[in-house]
Amino acid sequence: MSTSLNEEIERLPFDAEGVDNWLRLIARITRTQDLNQLIDVYNWDDGFIVPNAVMTHRECDLGIALKLFWLSDAAQLFADSFDESRAPREWIEICRILTSLITSGKYMTSTIT
Repeated sequence: MSTSLNEEIERLPFDAEGVDNWLRLIARITRTQDLNQLIDVYNWDDGFIVPNAVMTHRECDLGIALKLFWLSDAAQLFADSFDESRAPREWIEICRILTSLITSGKYMTSTIT
């Protein structure tokens, strides 16, 4: 990873311009390791646009997809006590899509896994 890209990723959480800068940087990423670093600094309270961009990125591998699964707390969907009416619709949708992509075999193993 170039130092410049690494530094940009580390500064993203403090960027006042919001999600657009995250998406521009994600579009420039060409390595799985950089996606991994990016998801490490992302604040999940900022919504699901960035995680969606990561999970659909061409460099997203099984390791990153599983990391997204656990960080998003998607496992709740499978708990007997899960009450769908109390969960945000957007969260349910992205968790279901991610789970489907993982279980369908979309993600390959690579550097992170």
